[in-house]
Amino acid sequence: SGTARDFKDPQMDVRFNSNNVDLKKIFALVSLFNKDLKLSPSGSASIEGRFRGRTSAAKNGRLNIKAVLKNASLEGPPLPFPISNMTGTVSGDNKKFIFENLKGTVQKNDYTLNGTLNDLKNPALNITLVSSSINLTSQLKIANDPAAPSVKIIAISSLRGYYLNTPLDVQGSIALKNGTRQLNLEGHTDLELADLSALLPQLAEKIKPLNPGGLLKTNFTLRGPADNWTDWDVSIDSQSERLLLWGLKFEGVGLRFTQRDKKITDCSITSKLYAGDLNISSSADLDDDDLPFDLTLSLENTDLEKLKNDTGLKNRPLSGKIFSSLNLSGHLQDGSGLSGEGTLSVKEGNLAQMTIFKGLINALLPKEFQSVNFTSGTMGFEVRERKVSTSNLTLFSEQVTLAGRGSIDFDQNIKFLIEPKFSEIALTESQSLRTPVASVMNIANQFVDMEMTGTLSKPVFTPKPRPGKVLNKVKDALIDGLENIFQ
Repeated sequence: SGTARDFKDPQMDVRFNSNNVDLKKIFALVSLFNKDLKLSPSGSASIEGRFRGRTSAAKNGRLNIKAVLKNASLEGPPLPFPISNMTGTVSGDNKKFIFENLKGTVQKNDYTLNGTLNDLKNPALNITLVSSSINLTSQLKIANDPAAPSVKIIAISSLRGYYLNTPLDVQGSIALKNGTRQLNLEGHTDLELADLSALLPQLAEKIKPLNPGGLLKTNFTLRGPADNWTDWDVSIDSQSERLLLWGLKFEGVGLRFTQRDKKITDCSITSKLYAGDLNISSSADLDDDDLPFDLTLSLENTDLEKLKNDTGLKNRPLSGKIFSSLNLSGHLQDGSGLSGEGTLSVKEGNLAQMTIFKGLINALLPKEFQSVNFTSGTMGFEVRERKVSTSNLTLFSEQVTLAGRGSIDFDQNIKFLIEPKFSEIALTESQSLRTPVASVMNIANQFVDMEMTGTLSKPVFTPKPRPGKVLNKVKDALIDGLENIFQ
């Protein structure tokens, strides 16, 4: 209903309403005021409204409209994803639209939006977006890029809120061109590591074994195409008082990450690890499909007694200071091609109660030596073909030294050969090694190696004598023993 005056150029004052209007027709009316609005709707709505103005200059007229959406959908730039199952109320005029309890589904997630849209020619949005996992408030402006009018710029003056338990504070812009989104963002987040699997669902299976926890305070900048992270330029600077990974506590954590020109030039971590110092630095080439990387690690003075209390060994009397270094390279894509070398040592300790060493002692040494305490150990090692190999594993105690060589593969299968070397003190003080025959047997025992196979959790021990050396030493001992008998 309404009126019209001056039929040569009618002055309209029209009121309208309907319970079932195609949304495409409503947007056709809105597009009179902004032809650059490239949104494509579908579905229906009940509407009521009023239009006042001349037909020859409809875009200068006054439009008031209210629409209640019914199972509608919307897609097209500047939306990053289509919206479906839309319900709620949209009302407004030439200059401003109000969204009230506007609900919709994006990528199988349900959202509720409230807010305003001002100035259809250069849209400015103030919105609040809520779902089961997010609560965000944002102030946005959409305009053409002055330097490239075909490019739309979404300027984000403020984007604040929460994703799960992680707060976000982001500023920047998103450029829309030919269906692509170019990001230019910076901000701060206090990242709850417990949210990582939800934040990165594509990596959830790899994140799960880490069992991450703690708060990582992070400043970041990010520039690049939204749909290809390897082309991003990224800078991240993070700090944490304490993080949890694999059940272990990392304190005073600092993390730096720099990515540019398809290269991760710096990914470094510093931390206190049970009173010791952990330093990791790495880099990677994202321009190669296999994502080759290099990593360097150093660990100094970590307290084994404190560390073992957060592991399955907490009830064993283990102690010592751990030192380690590692240089490693390989492929991030599938974890293949790992190769490198390093060192591992423990000083001022008690290592005998480690499961594998306890079994080795019981299998290899006479009973009176089975309470021996290994106070230190060292080895150099190589990483090749999914194995960690060493040729110089050495465990030290006052009574006996164990020297070993062998390997542990990535499935925890072991293959080692261990050689015992008794000290002179042990030989002279041993109650069971005073007779000539016992002495012969002891010498023989010194030249019996022990083969370790099986797995780290279930090792198997098999004696392996070395015939040539055993015969020579036994012969010498028999001669000395007989001489002593007949003297």
